[in-house]
Amino acid sequence: MLLDNIKKGFFISASVYVNDAHGGVQRCTREYLAAIKAAGWNLEILPYSIDRQWQTRLLRKLKPSSFYNRIPQSFISDLVNRVISENISWVFLNQVDSLPIVPHLKQAIPNVKIVLLSHGAQFVDEFLAAQSIDSLSIQARSRLANTILDEMSLRQSLDHVFTLSEEETVFEQWLGAKSVSWLPRAVSPKPLDWRPILGRVGFVGTLEHTPNYEGLVNVLNILQKRNDFDGCIRIVSGSESLGNSLTKRFSFVEYLGRLSNEALHNEALSWCWFIHPLFCWSRGCSTKLADALEWQIPVLTTEAGCRGYTWKDGNVVKVNTVKDFCSYLVNFNSIDKIEDIRSNVILASSTSPSIDDVADKINHALWNNIKNKADK
Repeated sequence: MLLDNIKKGFFISASVYVNDAHGGVQRCTREYLAAIKAAGWNLEILPYSIDRQWQTRLLRKLKPSSFYNRIPQSFISDLVNRVISENISWVFLNQVDSLPIVPHLKQAIPNVKIVLLSHGAQFVDEFLAAQSIDSLSIQARSRLANTILDEMSLRQSLDHVFTLSEEETVFEQWLGAKSVSWLPRAVSPKPLDWRPILGRVGFVGTLEHTPNYEGLVNVLNILQKRNDFDGCIRIVSGSESLGNSLTKRFSFVEYLGRLSNEALHNEALSWCWFIHPLFCWSRGCSTKLADALEWQIPVLTTEAGCRGYTWKDGNVVKVNTVKDFCSYLVNFNSIDKIEDIRSNVILASSTSPSIDDVADKINHALWNNIKNKADK
């Protein structure tokens, strides 16, 4: 492997993750891309679409899998040919969806370096979903077991795995990844002209994501039982059906729908709190928290809610029970109190890692190790 080509690579991703959407997966994807490029890699993005041929659709129905019969075989064949013909040294796989490519690449080009850019192990979501079911069917049990076994098998030939949080490095090691490190979220402060309206609380997130929905509903249920909460929870989400149902269940909830960036900024500058009530260790990280940190508005979350984030000074408010979470919303009922909390958020925002800081971690994990081996 020639050193002058060692930082040339392909970035493989499902096409839906590399579009201009403002979802969490898209934000993490852009962050990975920016950090790898800042670390000196010359990347070409190669997107793929899910295989829609009737044969593969039938296979997915007959034998459900989170990994197999999804990436077109023609894409994999073209990728292998290009890696060989263009002497590509590195292949970065965005999300675990791309893992089925690994065996094909390693069989054809054993020396190519393959790095998984994890957004969270797939089995975590399936495991959490299973917890809410009283009695799992044989098929559901088999699906969960097969997911874990597939994840273990597909990690055997990886050269490195990056995760979005320190907690997830343990999952990766448990699944058999031989080299793992985590990359903290990069924050670029973009302060809003904060003009809070007392009692106004904001939530941003996908309600179809069970941990998001259950955490929020648990908080709303407690607030409804109390007689001392006179605020308003304003929900920004594209989950129209669930959002509207919450407004019917809770008189103090307003569903705002999906907002443009400009409209969201204008809305968020009036919030006393940005809340992220996540009470379980779900997959990946909570990307919307980065928005609140960049906006430098008061944040109320949990330890699980801010996994993957780090800062040198300041902090956000973290409470780990629903009861304490609701008490904060009730007791911190003056702008002066909330302003003190905001000052800590500003410090956390200002001392969070930048893209260049994350790039240094990538170089330490990949380039320095490979270069040292080459020098020997």
